Amino acid sequence: GLKQRLPFGIQGGKSMKQFLIGSYAPEGEPSIFGVELDEEKQKLRLLWEDGQVQNPSFLYLHPNCHVLYAVEERVPNGGLAVMIKTEEGWLLKERLLAGSAPCHLEMTPDTRYLLVSNYMDGTIGVYRADESGMNVVQTDLVRHQGKGVNPTRQEGPHVHSCLVIGEKVYSADLGLDTIFVYELNPADGKLEECGQIHMPDGCGVRHLAHQPGSPYLYANAEMGGDVFVIDLRDGRIKQTHRVVPADFSESFRTSAIKISKGYVCVSSRECNVLAIMKIQNDGMLEAPSIYPYAQKTPRDIFFDEKYVITTDEGSKSLTLLSLDEHMRISQRDRLLLGNAMPTCIQPV
Repeated sequence: GLKQRLPFGIQGGKSMKQFLIGSYAPEGEPSIFGVELDEEKQKLRLLWEDGQVQNPSFLYLHPNCHVLYAVEERVPNGGLAVMIKTEEGWLLKERLLAGSAPCHLEMTPDTRYLLVSNYMDGTIGVYRADESGMNVVQTDLVRHQGKGVNPTRQEGPHVHSCLVIGEKVYSADLGLDTIFVYELNPADGKLEECGQIHMPDGCGVRHLAHQPGSPYLYANAEMGGDVFVIDLRDGRIKQTHRVVPADFSESFRTSAIKISKGYVCVSSRECNVLAIMKIQNDGMLEAPSIYPYAQKTPRDIFFDEKYVITTDEGSKSLTLLSLDEHMRISQRDRLLLGNAMPTCIQPV
């Protein structure tokens, strides 16, 4: 079988791109995968698979490419796994405690601090990393308080993601319909709240995206099916676009939001669509082009000017889609991942 014998960065030409895939998987079965995109052939290829980490639904590759962080999404006792690259592949170095259902990772640009979003208990864990990235220690745990308007999905706080922009940390809380704004003290690794951006009731804000230098933040609402353009200077919503089909009356959940080369791409589950929007010169978004999608439950996406790769949780696969000059999509390849339900894709 495909065991870990092919560390990244030792093969592949200019037309090759490599990715790390995180997933939900049965205990003891492969849950993290190395995948290669051959741009010339427009094919995806499985390089290796590994089962050391349980439910690594989100991954973060340290910029040195020698350390990989993975959440272990469990309730109530989640974990943070630290893996290091060796000649034999990725080796699990240690497991640290995280909150309940950790679901997202973000690192400060100086690589000194790692932020873990814990969904079920509405907390943010802060971990200090040493220069190598291999040794991490927790420095703070911030707990949100309150509830939202939806008694089923918003019975309490649900931190879904964090994004570092400049000196501030923006944290999307689906349960409270709020983006919390923090300053991270570099000396002691403590978060101090310095603002809140209030989102529409019941929208369920999930993930955030930002273009360097832009005054605007882009956010997707899992429960409302919308994308928002937010002015970071005053915290106000400047524009809203619906990114699920207008005639779709059943339940839906938006998943990921990514920015590349002046475009925003959003995946949505249940209705199974991708929405692509051009960012105008003033930072606002053009009306979305919404594309029906053949696979079930698209979660995370890789998005650039030529390709979209989707992690299809419900179909247990990855799908490669090409983009033409008008950003229209065509399916090119599909890679099945056995019993794993992929949820995260990280470029290497």
